[in-house]
Amino acid sequence: MKFCFLALGALLALPTLALPALAQETTSTPETQIQAPTKKLRGFRPGVEVGFFHFNSSATGDTFGGNGISISPAFGSIRAATKHGDVRSDIGLKFSHSNGNTLVFVPLGARYVLGLSEKENQPYIGASLNAVPAYTKIDTLNLGGKFEVAVGGSAFAGYNFSDRFNVEARYFQISKVRSFDLSHFEVSAGVRF
Repeated sequence: MKFCFLALGALLALPTLALPALAQETTSTPETQIQAPTKKLRGFRPGVEVGFFHFNSSATGDTFGGNGISISPAFGSIRAATKHGDVRSDIGLKFSHSNGNTLVFVPLGARYVLGLSEKENQPYIGASLNAVPAYTKIDTLNLGGKFEVAVGGSAFAGYNFSDRFNVEARYFQISKVRSFDLSHFEVSAGVRF
């Protein structure tokens, strides 16, 4: 009989011992959701880089105008530079015209870009090596159109504002074409739409 009372007591005590545990399991607690970091889509983004340049040589400046315009089509996001640096293509179209004299040149090459921080907005520096196809037509000297290829290189510094906008200052050292020194200093800005 004593065993029956112990068994009955255990059966009655079991629900009272288990109720707090059951209550904890059935009560829903608000879950804190951890969001995965969102990855920016960096797909096809057309854009343009536009700049203005000034010739170092007074003879080149006097013949073709002291200043010129550079324009480069751009595709994709503006890539952030890494602290280890990376190599990229370097293409641009440069144009200067004065008194019927025309100069068009296209630096084609590779550039090494080194990021100075790893933030989204970042400064960078770099250098390039280029082949520079150039077309000159000099009416003031009665020289018809002529195509030549020069060689050159540049040093530059710039700043990326996220992956949509950047500014850059650049010095180009380029060999002579028709005895005109094409070396120049340029400032440019790029945007992606």
